[in-house]
Amino acid sequence: ELLTKHVNAIFSPIIGLIHEASGSVERFAGDALIVVFGQQFLCPRYATILALNCALQIQSRFGTYKVTVPGTDQELELALHIGLAYGRMSSMAVGGVGDHWHRVITGEPFTQLSVVLPLSHRGDVVMSQQAYELINGGTGLLSRAKNAVVDLLLKTTASRLNARNIGAGAWLMESLEMVPARRVCTRV
Repeated sequence: ELLTKHVNAIFSPIIGLIHEASGSVERFAGDALIVVFGQQFLCPRYATILALNCALQIQSRFGTYKVTVPGTDQELELALHIGLAYGRMSSMAVGGVGDHWHRVITGEPFTQLSVVLPLSHRGDVVMSQQAYELINGGTGLLSRAKNAVVDLLLKTTASRLNARNIGAGAWLMESLEMVPARRVCTRV
């Protein structure tokens, strides 16, 4: 009960940061949030940069959270770890009995997260290879020429993406330096 109270208390400001960064909380899954970026943008790279920037801000502000157990001097430390992935997703509403509905979300990002999240530790922000390559202007997802045009359109660069490969297609994100971006992206 105490843990639930504190998890709920920390979720409120985290959800505020997510909304400020144009993200959408799609589902609560126990003590986890499933968040989607990019529904309103035509540019997946921009949405992924926003998601990474938001994740690093959340980790910076709320990465560890100390709780004192009532009636004792014992202090517990709750810690976050965050995983990012990129890909197509599908969602559908199921149910309807008694007007009670659930949203089911599936897709490639969940497969990617099943690989990278087990490699993360408390305080980490980890990213799939697909998301890393998209942000970094890498192979296959967008050509380098398109990325240069997107950077010009967005006035955004992830010029200092500090990351370390931790194996199995996972990247530990350390920092991202951004130039402020416009909110609208044009497909190129």
